[in-house]
Amino acid sequence: LADFNKTIELDSVNSDAYHYRGRVKYYVLDDNEGALADLSRAIEIDPEFSDAYILRGRVKAWLKDNEGALADFNKTIELDSVNSDAYYYRGEARFLLGDDEGALADFNKAIELDSVNSDAYHYRGVLKKNSLDDHEGALADFNKAIEIYYIKYDADDDEPYISIIYWRKGQLKHVELDDHEGALADFNKAIELDSVN
Repeated sequence: LADFNKTIELDSVNSDAYHYRGRVKYYVLDDNEGALADLSRAIEIDPEFSDAYILRGRVKAWLKDNEGALADFNKTIELDSVNSDAYYYRGEARFLLGDDEGALADFNKAIELDSVNSDAYHYRGVLKKNSLDDHEGALADFNKAIEIYYIKYDADDDEPYISIIYWRKGQLKHVELDDHEGALADFNKAIELDSVN
């Protein structure tokens, strides 16, 4: 952080320095307001800075400004139409805003652009389960997300993120698919992976 502060002190129009300082504030310091200010300044300096837009959108989503997040993800896609993550994040924002069709289209596009985007499979499964009543499709997406996550990230069995997917699979099997044994196995796996939560 000190290096970025010094860079900004020496060059107040260095958009990269604001972007990276915003990243540190968001990912490391949990300073969302500070991150938002730095990313906005990076965009003010360089209005074509797609990475700054996508991260600012994530910060806005974290701050529950889903409309603002959606606008930033739209801008990211306008600037970089093959950015799978931008479609995934826009899909999340649309889902939270009640635009199920738009969310599904974005999750599908994210997967089309990056067939190992485990987050897109995961949240497409959530959408199918909660809003579209496509329970078999949701189960397939949850399974694919888990498969990809283990391969792509070489995840250990103590990975809390994967436990959430197992938990959602268990809920789906228990409530919608009437597969109580399968649900119990998934709930047990979720607890094994993340016994704290």
